[in-house]
Parts: sequence; C-alpha cells; structure tokens
Amino acid sequence: MNQHPTASFRLILGRVLFGFFSLYLFLYLFQMQSFLMNITVLSPFWQWLTTHTGRWLKGAAYVNDIHPTGSSDTLYHYVSVFTILLVAITGSVIWSLADRKRRSIERQQYWALVIFRYNLALILFSYGLSKVIKSQFPDITLLMLDTAFGESSPMGLAWKFFGYSKGYNLFMGLAEVIPAILLLFRRTSLAGALLSIGVMGNVAMLNLCYDIPVKLFSIHLVLVSIFIAAPELWRLYLFFFTNKAVPPTRQYIPIYTSRTGKSIYLSVKILSLLTIIVLESRTISTLISLSFEMNQHPPLFGIYTVEHSTVPTDAPTHYRHLQQIYLDNGNEANLRLRFFGIVPSRYVVDTVKHTLTIRTTPGSMEFNYRQLPENRN
Repeated sequence: MNQHPTASFRLILGRVLFGFFSLYLFLYLFQMQSFLMNITVLSPFWQWLTTHTGRWLKGAAYVNDIHPTGSSDTLYHYVSVFTILLVAITGSVIWSLADRKRRSIERQQYWALVIFRYNLALILFSYGLSKVIKSQFPDITLLMLDTAFGESSPMGLAWKFFGYSKGYNLFMGLAEVIPAILLLFRRTSLAGALLSIGVMGNVAMLNLCYDIPVKLFSIHLVLVSIFIAAPELWRLYLFFFTNKAVPPTRQYIPIYTSRTGKSIYLSVKILSLLTIIVLESRTISTLISLSFEMNQHPPLFGIYTVEHSTVPTDAPTHYRHLQQIYLDNGNEANLRLRFFGIVPSRYVVDTVKHTLTIRTTPGSMEFNYRQLPENRN
C-alpha cells in the first residue's frame, strides 16, 4: 500500500528537522563546553573552518580573536555559531537521505534526547548549585557600597540585586537543580524540560536585558530544553487547549529482552549517574570552600582613605595617586587612584609583623600598619 504524499512529506520534513536540530545543538554544546574547559582536541580544525566562514562574512581581514574574557558573546562566538548552522544544514540533508528507516530514526531520536537530557542536567546542576551555595552572586562588596548608583553597569546592577538576598539565591538555585534532577529520568524528563524552558528563558531574558555576556549560551540552553520537550508538543496541546483525553506517549523506548542487553543498559545508566554525582560532588566542594572564603572578614577589613602620603620619586604610579583602599572579603582589594579609576588587586595581612601587602599587576606594595584604639575619636 502506497503512503499518502502528505504523510510522506511530513515524515521527510520531520526527519530533516530532527537531524538539523540534533546536529546543531550537539555541535554548539560540544564547541562551547570545549571552549569553557579549554579542550583543544578539535581546536585547529574548528578554528580553520571558523576563519574561512568569518572571511566569507566579514572579508579577508577577519581573524579569530580567541582569548579568555569571561564572555561567550564575542565576534568569534557569533561566527562560530553561523559555522555550526552551515554544518548542521549540510549534515542534516545527508543524514536524512542516507538513513530512511523509520525505526532507525526513532532510535536515533531516543538516544539524542538521552544525551541532551544528561548534558542539560549537568549544566543546570552547575548553575543551580552555585546559587544554592551563594558563590555566583556573592555579597555586595565594599566597592559596590561606595560606588554611585549611576556608575553601575547593567550587569553590575543585576549582580548587586541578586547578591543582596541569600533566600532568593536559594530559590533560584533550587529552580535550576529541581529540573536537573527530573531530566535524569525518562518518566520525569518532560516535566524537567518544561521547568527548564521557564527557568532558562528567564535567565536568557536577564542576560539580554542586562547585557550579561552569556546571551548565546543561555538562549541555546532554552533551545535544548524545547528540543527535549518537542516530541510531546501534540500531547501538551491536547492537555492545555482542548477538552480531549490525552493519549499515552508514542515515543520509542528500547526494550531489551536478553539478559546481556539489560545488563549493558543498566550499567550505562548507573555509570552515567555516578559520573554526574562525582562531578557535582567536586563542584559542591569547590563552591563551599569558595563561599567560605568570600564570607570571612579578614584582618583590616574595611575602607581606608589616604589623607597624606610620602613616597619616593621612583615609586610606582599606584603610590603617588592612591586615594582609597578597599580591603574586602576573600582577600580581594580595590585601589581607587586619582586620574586612573579603580585597580582590582589582592592583599595579604601579616598580623604578627603588622604588614599589609597589596599585589597589583605592575607589582606589589607593602605597608606597615598600626591600629589605633577603637574608642579614638
């Protein structure tokens, strides 16, 4: 019996769309996480490909500008995304033509969703735990408290707002950790994906509206969440917009009848869960130590105004133009210099020798200090 042309077209279109989004999202996540973790396995080839794409878009003068800035929204990242788009379009067409078996596509869709579920869960765990332990948005610093509101950047305003409340940090963190847990299990993965769409959609809007430089990454996490939920869109439509009964899911689920197949499946599942637990345990340990350090008031904590100073003529610029010194938590210091603005630095206090050492980019500065009685007027 011949298949209806419309049904055949929908099947081909679905196959092409699945291939495109699978390739595109996989390549983006692989490229982005390799960049964040400084993995250079495919770096030379990918940089070569991105260079040619950039020259096609921007002209022969284009050069990949890759350097650690804390931003994933540089020109290189936008050119890289466009390169991924071209590769995904080409690859999806070849994929759909080479593999036309319906059962094969269903298996590919199942395993693609598993990979994206676990990958998204890892990312959500990382983001969520950094808020639960309150290390992503630390307490408001002394420099922030002494800076005029109008001098704050949009991102600075967001960081001050979120850094103020421990309770809201806990709420935001749990809002990311809960969908991460749900994504680890097939029966709850749809709930996890829908929660992730809401949570990461809010994060993406914050990044766009407050100029936080992870716009591309957060938008793609929303796309991954939508991709995971996409096979159930028809059932969601029936549930929310009609008064009809919602049929059970028709997604392919592998059934292993042999003992060997079941053992391999369970082993892979358990190994994946253990890997996530180990990785997140290390993350928790790091975040706890970082949070503990940032919340400890070190000796000489406070803001100091330089009223008078006598320095040698060959002293560094920092000595001659020093106005204020901010000694904050986590041994972070900021120097306010006349004509030069703020210089971030680190400091160490030796309470035995009564010395303060401030480490800046040009070099170190060492001061001897003497604390006056607390009741001095």
